[in-house]
Amino acid sequence: MAESRINIRIPPEKKDAFQKKVEATGKNITDVILEFIEQYLSEESPIQIVDLAQRLEKLEQAEVLKRLERVEQMVGESLA
Repeated sequence: MAESRINIRIPPEKKDAFQKKVEATGKNITDVILEFIEQYLSEESPIQIVDLAQRLEKLEQAEVLKRLERVEQMVGESLA
């Protein structure tokens, strides 16, 4: 089977961290990237990591606000 090459630009520190993590798993960079591509192509609607991270952050902020409201309520009750 004929093969193609893809070149990407990546900050050196990310490349180094990626390479270290890949090597720690006993794989090579090409195999891991091919796994990413296969996974991406097999998904009907790829999960948007950034979108999920933003949703998670909003949920965490909402939880912090709920806890803060509970603390304020408890303080108010103890002062009454």
